[in-house]
Amino acid sequence: MAVLNLEKIKDLRKEKKLSQEELAELLGFKSIYSYNRKELGHVKFSADELHALANFFKVPSEYFFEQEVAKNAT
Repeated sequence: MAVLNLEKIKDLRKEKKLSQEELAELLGFKSIYSYNRKELGHVKFSADELHALANFFKVPSEYFFEQEVAKNAT
């Protein structure tokens, strides 16, 4: 199962020296609050938003995900 790694998004934002407010504006969010709730994991990013983030940071969309193996899987 693929799991979104929010730290990767946050790390890329900080690497580019962008505030949450600046990235929210660049991505077309109506407020920093909307973006902040997504980066903190309170609200999920949509597929379109993840695609926009990947394009902005010039990484493949898969970059934001990690494979998680079920505990009972071998």
